[in-house]
Amino acid sequence: MSTTQECLGTNIVSVKTQMLNPDIIFKKITKYSYDNISAIKWYPMEQFTLLTDHIEKEFSPNVIRKIGKAIIPEMKKAGVLPEMSPELFLEGLSMVYHQANRGPNIGDWSVIKKEPKHFIMNNSTMHNCHLEEGILLGGISSFGGNAPRIVQTTCVKKGDSFCTFDITWM
Repeated sequence: MSTTQECLGTNIVSVKTQMLNPDIIFKKITKYSYDNISAIKWYPMEQFTLLTDHIEKEFSPNVIRKIGKAIIPEMKKAGVLPEMSPELFLEGLSMVYHQANRGPNIGDWSVIKKEPKHFIMNNSTMHNCHLEEGILLGGISSFGGNAPRIVQTTCVKKGDSFCTFDITWM
């Protein structure tokens, strides 16, 4: 098991594919190089969290959401994820998260309520909650769910112990 926190390159590749000019942000984070990022290699988790924090600060939560929406399709494209239903995606989100992130104390996803086309989930991962909302939206759409809608009812940034997402789709 890894003793450091790492994320799969698909996360960083999503930034490159979803921003019009990602170099604007990449140049501001001098601690890491964003050249030659491979979707199937591992990178320090901090490299990705610094990146998303800068993007949220300089742009908006909508940009982070857009990047999050691209992560699951990138994982599918890289051969990391098989085809599944939206329900199986959400039920297996903890496993999916641990396929793209590894190390100690990285948090997790848990299903709180499960009904047809309606889930409530808690998130204690290290990632930005707007990014995670995008991941939910992108995953549900990528696996055949239509018109996903997400309402965040608790938030770590507001002092809660975890973020809670109420998720519905058609």
